Amino acid sequence: MFVNGARRDEATSMSASGQIRYVLKRFESFAHDHGIDVTWDADSKVQTPALPPAVYSGVLLNLYTNALKAVLAVRSSIPEPKIAIRSWNERGTHYIEVSDNGVGIPPELRKRIWDPLYTTTSDTGNPLGSGMGLGLTLVRQVLEETRGRIALVDDPPPGFNTCFRVSFPVE
Repeated sequence: MFVNGARRDEATSMSASGQIRYVLKRFESFAHDHGIDVTWDADSKVQTPALPPAVYSGVLLNLYTNALKAVLAVRSSIPEPKIAIRSWNERGTHYIEVSDNGVGIPPELRKRIWDPLYTTTSDTGNPLGSGMGLGLTLVRQVLEETRGRIALVDDPPPGFNTCFRVSFPVE
């Protein structure tokens, strides 16, 4: 459905902050109830490139729920669980970053996270359940079809263990 919606929806430029707020609203009470501090930064003037809305919100939703799972996996051992989302345009490129201070991805697993059916989550009481190992694979596929890219950032921002960066060319 996500991939088909990405192909079928009409491409349009959108407010990045509006799309971020839309996605965060879906899990706002969940994050609050679990003590997760979620922050975001996107200037109100930042526009996305012309994309099907399902691409932008779907990619963001997948990365955000992955971050929630990562934080919940270690919530009892970190004093301030947090997720940060930011979006900006720079030199002809639109960026989205999702960072968290959750469990992190060990160096030996970094290449495997893109493999279909490979998951780093397990159903150990996580209220969001375990992953099926398809999210990042689908995100990468959809991004490639829309000239976007995704990368696991080698050096996450200070205070975070994981950071994914998505980029799209701005026409």
